[in-house]
Amino acid sequence: MSKIIKYLKKNSFNLYVLLFFIISTLIMTYPLIFNIHSHLPYYPNKEYPRVGQESLAFIWNFWRVKQALFQGTNPFFSDYIFYPNGVNLAFHDNTMFNTLLAIPFQMASNLTITYNLLFLLSFILTGFGQYLLVFYLTKNRKASIIAGLLLAFFPYHYTNLNLLSLLSMQWIPFFILYFLKTFKERTIKNSIISSIFLTLVAMSHWYYLTFLIIFVILFFIYNLFHRRNYVFNKKLIKCFILMFLLSGIFIFPFALPMLISDEFQSSRPIDTSVAHSADLISFLVPSSLHSVFGEYVKPFYDHVNLYNGKIYGDIGASTVFIGFLTLFFLFYSKIKEYKKIKFWMLFVFTYFILSLGPALHFNGLVLIPVEGLELDKIAQTIQPNINEDALEILKHNVVIPMPFLILNFIPFFNMIRSPSRFVVMLMLFSSIIVGFVCVNIFNKVKRRKFLGRYNLQNILFLIICLIIIFEFLSIPIPMYSPDIPPFYNFISKDTEDYAIIEIPLCHNILTSYNPIIRQFQFYQITHNKRLLCGHIARYSEKARYFDFINNNSFLYSLAHLDTIDIKTISVPKDFLIEYKLKYIIIHKDYVKEKELNDLKNLLEDNLILNYQDKEIIVYRVY
Repeated sequence: MSKIIKYLKKNSFNLYVLLFFIISTLIMTYPLIFNIHSHLPYYPNKEYPRVGQESLAFIWNFWRVKQALFQGTNPFFSDYIFYPNGVNLAFHDNTMFNTLLAIPFQMASNLTITYNLLFLLSFILTGFGQYLLVFYLTKNRKASIIAGLLLAFFPYHYTNLNLLSLLSMQWIPFFILYFLKTFKERTIKNSIISSIFLTLVAMSHWYYLTFLIIFVILFFIYNLFHRRNYVFNKKLIKCFILMFLLSGIFIFPFALPMLISDEFQSSRPIDTSVAHSADLISFLVPSSLHSVFGEYVKPFYDHVNLYNGKIYGDIGASTVFIGFLTLFFLFYSKIKEYKKIKFWMLFVFTYFILSLGPALHFNGLVLIPVEGLELDKIAQTIQPNINEDALEILKHNVVIPMPFLILNFIPFFNMIRSPSRFVVMLMLFSSIIVGFVCVNIFNKVKRRKFLGRYNLQNILFLIICLIIIFEFLSIPIPMYSPDIPPFYNFISKDTEDYAIIEIPLCHNILTSYNPIIRQFQFYQITHNKRLLCGHIARYSEKARYFDFINNNSFLYSLAHLDTIDIKTISVPKDFLIEYKLKYIIIHKDYVKEKELNDLKNLLEDNLILNYQDKEIIVYRVY
């Protein structure tokens, strides 16, 4: 007990800083704390403003993995979606750290509260972790708090409100902190802690693991040139061997399902990376969720994400604003030529270049319009599966290639399909430099007074914090309440194991990305029945997800209501009974009126009308 008291006394200021980031998070995510039990944060979707947000997919993960572990089944496979064949979930966005941590939370609260607590935790621990990292480097608490604010609340965190896995960047600064401690202090303890945090990074998002591998490689290359003798110290080598060995052992169980799957396909078409790259101008444009400037900058983001009238990118990928204050401090540090920042500037430059993706973007998708070079044919030779939109771009434009292209040919790294996400590392290392600059400024004004009585250092600290908060202010954050139709509560009481057909019915990968499909999966948490469709983060070209639907004429017709005359089909009742397809549920708002009327006439003649309200119509097969 005495050791604990001594530890708390020694680290009492850190506890106050943690409290500061808790309060800051509650303010910067207002009004979520007042709706934590009923609403979810989300990034608005124009076409489906209140349906099927990606946050629902993570809530479904929480429910599914808990169910699998408690039933002793494989958490990386499920036949509750894409019934009856099921689906390999090894490549799904499982974010296992959050999903496993959600299990005890689920037992104490509902899934909405669980998601929101993990959401808030990502802000709190990101800021606190960056504070600890920068304090280790600068030994200045004010500068470290500023760095923590920058990383915790920069716009990337808000434009990915729907994606808990991307929000979970909190372990990155903790890993870098203990990695640096291992390098400097050469202790087994730091090696073990480093491996734990690297594992937590991998369990949050595989992207972030690749980002850190790049950091580690660059770190060693730099030090091989500048501190060669230190790097080849036997004790240091043993520490790093232990760290990487333990990391591999800890991470292996979570990577194994991907490695042994015959659906393994880490690489993605290069045009996907082109669409999700940072635009140079975007570094100067505040978030579209900004409390003051949001409405004014939305046209810019609409512009950079369109080509030939088609949506080619997305807001989350195109928002890479790191703040004018950050940019000012970066340029200021370069002008002043601070020695301590040169090492960190290497990483800022590296991740900035990588965030630009395979081709340079400037106020749009391409830089220089030129005809006649036939770059589309060259690109198709290099990347046969490149899509038509990308070929059209290359046909009329010269694309300036960027270093990210190299990663596309390196196994494991070629799974990165959104280069703009490197902005996480760019912001992290930029905030370290901001910390060093602030230390220099604070030291210069240490004994100066403002108006003869106020400590100028404290005044500057407060001003910088307020500027950061204003630059990144995105309150009130968008929220919505995912309501569940009453019928699903009714069938949840039915203990029989069967499947239901939800209409709209998906029939290929594109239609499975319809947000309403995610909504159906969310309803499954309540009713616990199997679904013919589903939504997962990554699909394999080898898997046959939709064969059951497309190989049956009745199901195929239900999935193609817009192109098939419903009056010409019949209801195969024996087939539906054989596969235990007990209910057909039509979501009226997502079916055109004529198709709805034709479908009602068909089903009412053959099945039992079981339930109806303003949202759904339910037909019972047996």
